[in-house]
Amino acid sequence: MPDGWYRYPVDGDPKRASRAFADRHLVLLGGDDPTAVEARRRARDDISSAFTTMADAGTTDLYFFDGRFGGAPMNMLFTTGVVYLGPTIAGLELAEVAPALGASTTLTDLPVGAALRARSEGELDGRGPLPASLPRDLAAAFLAGSGPDVPARTTRVDYLLPVPQEHGSFALISFQCAGELFTDERVAHFDILMTGFAWESGR
Repeated sequence: MPDGWYRYPVDGDPKRASRAFADRHLVLLGGDDPTAVEARRRARDDISSAFTTMADAGTTDLYFFDGRFGGAPMNMLFTTGVVYLGPTIAGLELAEVAPALGASTTLTDLPVGAALRARSEGELDGRGPLPASLPRDLAAAFLAGSGPDVPARTTRVDYLLPVPQEHGSFALISFQCAGELFTDERVAHFDILMTGFAWESGR
């Protein structure tokens, strides 16, 4: 991985991964004020719960980048996992599947083969419920890039690739970033990372 990216293996020991993530990336007010202490405790509990949920849903790894460009936070992440879509979907050509997944879904070629790619936009508002596409454990890290009363724009890109020799199973790689600055550049950065995607030997 390029400098600035951190990998957290979710499926092995999600609680340990969540602690490592919180220690490195959790951004909250410091000090011994009871409110701050309680906020840190609740945030860590949320992180632990969300990592466990992701593991149960088939997520294998989470990669997080929290660097800065031009003084602005450029948080971004992606998760990898495997989903089973069944033999009906597996029997179709990917080009036939794309329209069913939405207008933003396109067929693209990666070095490992054909994949589906979809991009969507949303909003992250710290005052209300978070969108389902964004795990709650990452809220504090994302909101660190915006004020508490300012909704943050979110961008998500999903890649779906058939798993070789596992009929009906697909790798799902989901990228997310928040904020208004350098969104297209961050998405392009992820697209470049995806050109390096490869299956482990033995697949």
